[in-house]
Amino acid sequence: MFALVAAGLIWFALGRTKWGYEVTVIGENPRAARYAGMNIERNIVLTMCLASALAGLGGMAEVSAIAGRMTRQLSPGYGYSAIIVAWLAKLNPWAVALVSVLFGGLLVGGYSAQVIGVSAASVNMLQGLMLFCVLATEALGRYRVRAVHAAVRGSGEEESIDG
Repeated sequence: MFALVAAGLIWFALGRTKWGYEVTVIGENPRAARYAGMNIERNIVLTMCLASALAGLGGMAEVSAIAGRMTRQLSPGYGYSAIIVAWLAKLNPWAVALVSVLFGGLLVGGYSAQVIGVSAASVNMLQGLMLFCVLATEALGRYRVRAVHAAVRGSGEEESIDG
């Protein structure tokens, strides 16, 4: 429930407020944001405070509902999983909620597969492979491959350099 409410609030804040517009512009092009007169440092600090508050809510839910107490192995790399979820969701708050449920199912299914002899490290390898594929498609998507065919020259005429 916390996640859905948080996704709704983040969606509203980023898509419908001046602050959300400024954060989006700063994320896309900080130089243009500075030129437009946006306070980059203030917005970064506010964004980090909001992200920390959401992480604190997630930690509170983990401690109070699942573990019941603070333990040493409470968070087995949830931050790294969150990075993968955010990239897969293309930073859309509603998509983050959906992808996180699917990704959680992947993790639970991977850990449950240990019963039949699958290594627990395979889940982490699959996470890394997914992140690598997402980042590779993001990076390679900026480039376009074109096939260039040589021009057919007519009956032995030479082409001049001048045109």
